Amino acid sequence: MRGVRIADFLPILSVQQHLGLYTTFHKSSGNRWAHGICVPIVLVSMMFLQAYIRVPATHPAACLLHVGTLLTVALGVVLASVDLAGAALLTVFLLPWCAIAGQIAMVCTPWIVVPIAVGVHLAAWYGTVVVGHEKLERLVETGTGTEDSNVYFRRGYYLGRNLGVSVTHVDHLIQFCIAPLSVVQDALSSVGFRRGLQERIVTQRTGIELRLADGAPPFDAHSSVARPKNWVWRPHNVTLPGGEPNGSP
Repeated sequence: MRGVRIADFLPILSVQQHLGLYTTFHKSSGNRWAHGICVPIVLVSMMFLQAYIRVPATHPAACLLHVGTLLTVALGVVLASVDLAGAALLTVFLLPWCAIAGQIAMVCTPWIVVPIAVGVHLAAWYGTVVVGHEKLERLVETGTGTEDSNVYFRRGYYLGRNLGVSVTHVDHLIQFCIAPLSVVQDALSSVGFRRGLQERIVTQRTGIELRLADGAPPFDAHSSVARPKNWVWRPHNVTLPGGEPNGSP
């Protein structure tokens, strides 16, 4: 029977590597402020759309029984795989909005709520992509010259692609969902918390900037980024990194 590698279900990149990659393209204070305002609006406005896909119920928790709550919990689980504290704070912030959106969906017609939510959602995306990246963010040095910071999207970095190192599906999801975690980290570091992590993020970002300027991918496949890939699960047998089986024969 073909084994299933445990490492395929775990992130290879650490939180400072994920946030170092993301903040390489989100360095300016103006862009960080734009994202700090607009990213929560993107998430919350989407909830007001998702809340109409719900389980009909009348008990007190009925306002939470919708797709928005499910996706919020899923987001928290994905981000918790690299940053448990940050993901927990993000979830605590979002869950009350899930309840508010669910309550509004229970009493208001979607013909009123949905157009407003869509308009707010699109305006928030405009604020992050056009205003934040194209107008407020500095140009990025690459091996072929300078590019605007939307190169983060053009090169597929936001999907965890073309990083120079093989990553897992969880890493792809984390980088795709990393913006809210970056907002949480910015908020915490601005009031004096998690300064050590912030310093490690800046160090990681500096290294990525130097590699991009040299025309290289963000990470070095021969560095210590990748953890061993031979963690294999088989029925009654777990193969550990040293190759020694562990478990029942």
